[in-house]
Amino acid sequence: MFSGSRISNILGYLGVVFHITAVMTASPVIICLLFGEYDYIQSFLVPAVIVFVLGTLLRDRFSPENISRGEAMVASALAWLIIPAVGIFPFIQFFQFETPELHPGAAAYVDAYFESVSGYTATGLTMIPDVESAPRAILFFRSATEWFGGVGVIVLFLAVLLTPGSAAAQLYTAEGRTDRIVPSITETARIIWWIYLFYTAAGAIGLMVAGMPAWDAVNHSMTGIATGGFSVKNKSLGHYDNLNAEMVVIPLMLAGAISFVVHKKLFERNWRFLFGNVEVRALLGVILLSTLAIAGHHFLVLYANDSPELNAEVTVRGRQALFQTASAVSGTGFATADLSSWTDFSKWILTILMVIGGGYGSTSSAIKLIRFVIIFKAVIWIVRKLFLPSRAILPFRVGDKVFEEGEIMSASLYAFLYLVFLFGGALAFMSLGYNGTDSFFEVASAQGNVGLSVGISGPQLEPIGKVVLIFEMLVGRLEILPFIALAGFMFGKR
Repeated sequence: MFSGSRISNILGYLGVVFHITAVMTASPVIICLLFGEYDYIQSFLVPAVIVFVLGTLLRDRFSPENISRGEAMVASALAWLIIPAVGIFPFIQFFQFETPELHPGAAAYVDAYFESVSGYTATGLTMIPDVESAPRAILFFRSATEWFGGVGVIVLFLAVLLTPGSAAAQLYTAEGRTDRIVPSITETARIIWWIYLFYTAAGAIGLMVAGMPAWDAVNHSMTGIATGGFSVKNKSLGHYDNLNAEMVVIPLMLAGAISFVVHKKLFERNWRFLFGNVEVRALLGVILLSTLAIAGHHFLVLYANDSPELNAEVTVRGRQALFQTASAVSGTGFATADLSSWTDFSKWILTILMVIGGGYGSTSSAIKLIRFVIIFKAVIWIVRKLFLPSRAILPFRVGDKVFEEGEIMSASLYAFLYLVFLFGGALAFMSLGYNGTDSFFEVASAQGNVGLSVGISGPQLEPIGKVVLIFEMLVGRLEILPFIALAGFMFGKR
C-alpha cells in the first residue's frame, strides 16, 4: 500500500512531532523545582531526552516530501498512539511508589497509559481516585497533557515548525479539522494558539477573582478551555461549591466547544456572526432544553417523594443541571454532582449530549453539532422532497450554506460509524456485568472525550474494560478514519 518513500514521509514528520512531545514531557520539571518534588524530575526528563534524540534521528534519516492525505492520517494515528506512551513514566512512578496497592504489578503500566491517553485526548477519565494526594508535578502534567492535546498536537506542530504547503493542509485535516481562519494552514494554526492562550489566561484570572486559589485556577482554566476536565480536587468543581466560579467555568467550557473561526470573528467584534452561527445557536438551545428536562425531572422526583426541603433542593438541582449539561455537551467533564446517584433519565440526557458534542473546529470531540444539525434537517428535507414533483429542485440549506448530497452522506456515514463504535464499546461493558445505562454513559464519555463518570472508571476496573476505554478515547479524538487508515497501512496489501 505504501512505498519506501511514503514510509519515509511518515517517519520524517513523526520525528518533528517527537521534538514537540519532548518539550511537553519536560515542562513539569519546572514545577518539580518550584515545589521541591525532585524525585520526579527523572520521570519527566529522561523520556523527554530519549524521545528528542529519537526525533532528531528520524528527521536526519528521513527527509519528508509532500505527504498524501492517507499518509497524514497514518502519521497522525501513530503520533496519538506513541505520544501517550512517552507520558506514562511519571504516572508509573506515582502508582508504584505512592499507591502500589491500587496499581499492583503490570496494572500500573496499563493505568499509566490510560491516564496519559485520557490527558492527551482531553478526556478526563482517571485512574487516580485521590488526586489531592498526588504531587503537584503530576497534577500539572495531567493539566498540561489536556491543554496541549485539546487543541491538537499536530496543530501545535503546524504552528511552530512546518512551512506552508500541501503537507500542512493534509496533516491539519488528518486531525479532524477542515476549518480555516485564513487561507494559510500554518497561519490558521498560529491564530488558534493565540486565541487559546488568551482564553486560558482570561479563565485563570476570572477564577482567581471568583475566589479560587491561583494554583487551582490555572489548572482548571487549562483543562476547561481544552474541554478536558482533569481537576486538582477529588470532587472536581463540586469541591468549591462556588457559584461565581461555576459562572466563570461555564463560559470557558462553551468557549472551548465553539469553533475557533467563530472566536476570530468575535475578536473582530462581529457579534452578529457569533449569534447567527448555526452551531452556537444549536449549542445554546441544546443546553437550555436539556437543563429544563433534567431540572424538571428532578423536581418531579423530589415532589413525588414529598421532600421536606423541596424549594432549596430544586434550586441546587437546577444549578447542577445547568452545569452538567454544559459540561457534557462541550465535552469537558467537570462535575458538581455525584452522577452515580442520578436517575437513568438524567444519565441518558447527558449520554445523548456527550454523543452530540460541541462545535466543529473546536476542542470538543464526539459527532459534532454541525453534523447533528445536518442529519436532523436532512430528515425534514427528505420528507419535503417526497411531496414535490420528481424534477423539482430543493436546495438543502443549513444557515447560509447550501450543502450537497455528498456532504449529507458524509455526515451521516460518520455518525453511523461513531454509533457502531459506541454500541460495540457499550456491549463490551455490558458483557462485564455493568447495566446498559451505565455502560453507554461511560463509553459515550470516553469516545466523546468528555470525562464524566458514573463510577466505573478507576483502578478497580477490569483490564479489558480499561483497554476498551483507551481505544474509545483514541478513536473519538481522531474521528475514526485515521485509525482505519492505520489498520489499512498495517494489514493491507503492500
